[in-house]
Amino acid sequence: MENLPYGIDVFNCGETKFHDGIVRQISLITIESISIERSTSPLHSPFVTALRRVSEIESIQFKVLLDDGHIAKGECVATPAIMGDSLEQIDKELRHIAIPELLALKNIKEEDFLDIVLNLPICNSARAAVDFALWGLCNEIKSLSIKTDVTIPVCDISELPNLLDRRIKEGFSVMKLKVGHETLSDLRARMEIIAAREVSELLIRIDPNQSWSIEYALSAMNLLGDFADLIEYVEQPLSRFSLDDNLKLKQSSDIALMVDETLMGLDDVDRIIDIGAFSWANIKLIKAGGIYPALQMAKQLSEAGIKVSIGSMMESEYGLCSAAQLAHLVNPLSVHDLDAAWWLKEKTVRYENGILKT
Repeated sequence: MENLPYGIDVFNCGETKFHDGIVRQISLITIESISIERSTSPLHSPFVTALRRVSEIESIQFKVLLDDGHIAKGECVATPAIMGDSLEQIDKELRHIAIPELLALKNIKEEDFLDIVLNLPICNSARAAVDFALWGLCNEIKSLSIKTDVTIPVCDISELPNLLDRRIKEGFSVMKLKVGHETLSDLRARMEIIAAREVSELLIRIDPNQSWSIEYALSAMNLLGDFADLIEYVEQPLSRFSLDDNLKLKQSSDIALMVDETLMGLDDVDRIIDIGAFSWANIKLIKAGGIYPALQMAKQLSEAGIKVSIGSMMESEYGLCSAAQLAHLVNPLSVHDLDAAWWLKEKTVRYENGILKT
């Protein structure tokens, strides 16, 4: 597994580990209390895809207090257009299912956390918040520098040059271009605008967010072949339920395909590997249900020869920083998809020349 340094054994327990610069002995864990907080973070401009338009981020933080006074937290957002959940559902499941079950546990071992998280009868978004809080009890939350792309939202073609130039000026050289089911001539026009930029090592990731039909996708992939040197991959062009049709796309084009929304959790990994259509996989904590299952997914996919990139939903800073921890564990050298906090009006993390600094 090239560049897959699982340097932190997340299933090891009973030894000294580090968290926030403090050395702690954590062989057994007892949770004293758990709290939930909700917050809203406005964006500097709308984030628009073929599936949704977002102007602010509403998030839920899940805070765990141990009997020794140590605190860890996880965070999640609702994505109804993608995960089919809501903040109300997540809040209810955390308060009435996750909290009572966790508070009933005494002297927990970290090696049991994966089973605990996976067996909670809650949606994956809520599971991700619980999971990262548990992971944070036993592992160091590092300040990291992770390379990332930046998104260009669905927009009018006339707006594309300014959006593109702003990102180039900020030092990004890898960009995710959100597109929809537009005319092929408009798709070509977008690519010609990008190709006209004289930027060394500029790479584009095309993301239709499931909006293409197989007929349109076959024509679009043929068109994009004229710009193949600029394109790293096309991400989830078809509906998440049209898995088999992705093989037709792979066979019709040399441009790599990335799986995103079809990869919702551990149960999807085997069928994605078996179909043989994808060269890349986008793993997100909220889809995976947290860092413990995400690491299992990354390991299986990498062993099958599929390149793994870590992404995020439109999350606030803490959720984004949680995804950065996963990116560091899976592949600290790759250019990941961690620009969610770049969209925030106010933030403490920094983006410098295509690098996220937490």
